Formats: sequence, C-alpha cells, structure tokens
Amino acid sequence: MFQPSGVLVVDKPSGISSFDVIRRVRRLSGQRKLGHAGTLDPMASGVLLVMMNKATRLTPYLTDGRKRYRAEVLLGVQTDSDDAMGEVTNQADLPPQLSREQLVDALTAFVGRVQQVPPQVSALHVDGVRAYKLARRGEEFEMPAREVEIESIDVLNVALPKVELDVRCGKGTYIRSIARDLGRALGTFGHLSALRRTQVGPFDLSLATSLEQLEALGMNGLFEHLVPPYEALSDLLPLDLDAEACRRVSMGQNLFLGPLPQGVYRVADAENEKELVAIVLSDGVTVQTKVFTAI
Repeated sequence: MFQPSGVLVVDKPSGISSFDVIRRVRRLSGQRKLGHAGTLDPMASGVLLVMMNKATRLTPYLTDGRKRYRAEVLLGVQTDSDDAMGEVTNQADLPPQLSREQLVDALTAFVGRVQQVPPQVSALHVDGVRAYKLARRGEEFEMPAREVEIESIDVLNVALPKVELDVRCGKGTYIRSIARDLGRALGTFGHLSALRRTQVGPFDLSLATSLEQLEALGMNGLFEHLVPPYEALSDLLPLDLDAEACRRVSMGQNLFLGPLPQGVYRVADAENEKELVAIVLSDGVTVQTKVFTAI
C-alpha cells in the first residue's frame, strides 16, 4: 500500500480545532497515520504542520522550532481564559493618553528568557489534573510560572483599545499570557482578541495551503504538497557521512564520529541527498542516533 511520508503545511482557519484539521486531511488523503506539531486553539488561524506516516516521528524536532505570531490584544477587558473565547470577568479604563512608546516600554519586560504564568484555561496539568478542568469546576488554584524564551515583540499597529503585535518566541510560550500581562503592566486589563500564527520553524504562511485549496487539489495534488522529511528539518545542522557510514547508521550501528559539537543533526543518504536516514543528537560528549530510514 502506498504510504507517502512528509509534512503538509496547512493554513488553519479560525473556528475549528487542530484535530479538526487532522480529520479533514485524513479524509482527503486516505492516510490514517497523521499528527501535528504545535496545537493552535480554535480561535487561532495560521501555520499548522501536519505530519504524515513516517514523518510523524519528526514531531519532537518540529515542535521545538521557533514560532511567530500576529496577535491582537484588547486592552481594558479581562476574561477567564485570557482570550476572546472566555467570559468577561473585569473591565477598567485605559491609562490616559496611552502612547506607542509606553506600550513598547511595557513589552520589553516580556522579552528574553522570562518566567511566564500560563492561562488557567489550558491543557497543562496541576496536581495531575488538566488546568481547564479545574477552572470549569470553579476550583481555586494557581498556575506555576515556567521559563519561556521570547525573541522579540514588535508593536505593529495601535488603534486603542486594540493593539496589534508581532511575536517571535520559542516552545511553550502562551500569547494569551502576554496579552494578559501587558494589560496588567499598563495598570488595566487585557486579553487576546485574535491570533494568527505566521511561522513555525522554516515554514511561513507563503508555504501554507488552505483546506479549501487542498480539497480542490484532490488526493494526488495533496501528496505533491508534502515536504520531504529531510527538507522539513532544514533548521537542523547537516551531518555528511559517506555511503558506508550511512548504511551502518541506518542499521542502528554506533559510529565513532569524533568530537561533535552539541546540537541536533540530520543525516541524508549519501546517494540521495533528499532522503533522511537518521537524526543524530550530541551533547558534546556522547552521541545518540535516531534511525529514520533503513538503507
């Protein structure tokens, strides 16, 4: 049975879940083994990576990729979920004559390696229970802060009470938390009123295909849009091996590669540079090999 393998870059519409996208792609492709990297909330739209068949094994490496968002924040209004899907719990006036400069100054505190408190309505666990379940039951609890890395936050547009931001960040960052914390930093409230993910790793919106376009393309057209596994890992460092070394790695044999700097590497077939053979992880001392394709 033909089982194409690769990554499909989908432009998810707002109003449906990430798993709804998986269901649609499963129906269109006839393939059962699918996964996605980096869940988007139903309210959000934008880049969603869908992995097919063997490419589902790439999920940990694609999920770790840098992400970029265009976020709309509504100041002066608090919701219980920190986004527009929740119930309004508080309102307050905005600071008088709030300027772009004040917004930029407030946002600087959120850039870098920072401690961020996730929203209470989230899938994270608190004492073994999903936080959103505790919130729905009306239980009192606190979300522990965790470290995230935010590369930059730029103010794109100011049309108070709305502010549009461009956010570049790492894994685990909640844009809802940025919206909430920006409101607090300004002495008011804030929540995320709209969100569009514009990039995941090397994949941006210019490479994304809508579900409507995929339906129009049909099954074969969908398969033509799959990004091959080796190409999908273009953010990883390439590790060049000769044909014999590639064969041994593909069989799970350990190789003495000499000093290998810390990092995650992709290995292509020496005779077919587009074919992913393995992923190699090095901590600078020891090397671990994850076989992808046997030669």
